[in-house]
Amino acid sequence: LVLSLQLNSTNKIKIEVTGGYGVSAIYRNYTFTKSNNAPSIRGTNENIGNKSKGFTLKYTVNDLDYRDTVNVVTKLNSTILENI
Repeated sequence: LVLSLQLNSTNKIKIEVTGGYGVSAIYRNYTFTKSNNAPSIRGTNENIGNKSKGFTLKYTVNDLDYRDTVNVVTKLNSTILENI
């Protein structure tokens, strides 16, 4: 149910604890805003201007939000080299 909520929407959860014989005892109300974390990229920034042969750049991409799809586009100037 939480996954279907709109981003940046204010939502309320009400929890009721009921004792024996149907006696209501405790209520708790929680308000929260569903938000989305930006994906992160980790790697080393380096000057690759002197490369004259093939080389590899290593990086890691992560998104903390459950089930988010992350698209990674690698470009050289404006030319797309890779789309993952």
